[in-house]
Amino acid sequence: MNLIIENIWWAYAAYVGIFTVYLILVFLAVKLSSIKHFGRKLTHIGSGTIMVLCARLHYTSKFQWRLLLASVPFGSSLLILGMVTKIIKFPLFQRIMSRENGLHDLIRGPLIYGFCMGIAALFFINDIAGLLSVAVLCFGDGFAEIFGSNLGKKKWWFSEKKSYVGTIAFAVCSVLGSMFFLWYFNSNLTLTTLWKLAAVAVISGVIEIFDPKGFDNASVYLSGLLFGHIFFGTEFF
Repeated sequence: MNLIIENIWWAYAAYVGIFTVYLILVFLAVKLSSIKHFGRKLTHIGSGTIMVLCARLHYTSKFQWRLLLASVPFGSSLLILGMVTKIIKFPLFQRIMSRENGLHDLIRGPLIYGFCMGIAALFFINDIAGLLSVAVLCFGDGFAEIFGSNLGKKKWWFSEKKSYVGTIAFAVCSVLGSMFFLWYFNSNLTLTTLWKLAAVAVISGVIEIFDPKGFDNASVYLSGLLFGHIFFGTEFF
């Protein structure tokens, strides 16, 4: 499967175009849906996934391409920073991306998320641990909230917000998302690989339960990256 676009700027234009179309679809979906926080969840799951999928539009071995990949998530974090400091006003984006339509939610959520995705694109897009960190944050954390908020009535005895259903969804979706990313990058999926993926997913899911005051985007990403390197080392594509 060869997706390479030889001209780096055409590849970047395709990446930005795909990301823009996705955001437009998210805005339209929010208008049509009554599901709580629907737009934020779609953006959380889809943004990092699009970044990973578009990484193969050009040569990930080139730093210039990785820098261009990172410019979109870093740019979104700068936009949010401008909103938090009230330099920029974007009420629709704020309403979609924050839990309680407050600026402080943007700091703990999308701002940190964009920064993590930018770091992943710039430094870790070529190794397995880097892809796992994106998978646990996008698929694991994203679907954990969807299943947990809608089906997770029974909470952990030590947590008022985290549910059994959410944690199970985190682990399962993290593994499935990781498998998809590795398949996409033509990596062999052996039984050894699968149990290592499961280990990273479960550990990251446990850490997500104890995240400090809602900063789970950072704790989940860092746990995926750390334990990904522990289990897989520095295995590159």
